[in-house]
Amino acid sequence: VRTTQNVFIHYPVASVGDRILGHLFDKILLILYASIVFSVLAYVGVDMGWMWFVLLVPPFLLYTVLFEIFMDGQTPGKRLLNIKVVRLDGSLPTVGNFVMRWIFGFVDFAILSGVIAVVAITAGGKGQRLGDMVGGTSVVKLNPQGEASAKELFVPVDQTYEPVFAQVI
Repeated sequence: VRTTQNVFIHYPVASVGDRILGHLFDKILLILYASIVFSVLAYVGVDMGWMWFVLLVPPFLLYTVLFEIFMDGQTPGKRLLNIKVVRLDGSLPTVGNFVMRWIFGFVDFAILSGVIAVVAITAGGKGQRLGDMVGGTSVVKLNPQGEASAKELFVPVDQTYEPVFAQVI
């Protein structure tokens, strides 16, 4: 990732396996949600088709885009696997980036059950599926095994420390 300050940040690209596992975990959560809604509505005896539609269709359609927008580029499945959506220029993805990924996700996953996404990720050098290419994003691994985290690298400053160059603060 090349930032706007011309600084390169090296993230390892999330593997196809990580992305598939994250996607499967998200689908399992959606199936659990649908099972609970189905059980509750069947127990209560609701027979209104529109209520079934309102409670089941929007979560399945909007799950990915809403979680990525409100959880800084992660769905619960991505968070579990410690992967995240980032823009290729290093800035935070915008709502437009997430929406473009989401729209083209229908092409990636609905046609041929995700084969297009897997081929695009493995063939390209940046780990991008079609939605990532259009949205200008990629999915990266945040803290690969064996590398230090930010908590390990940054040490808190002692309370009595006085900076030599105060204007730097």
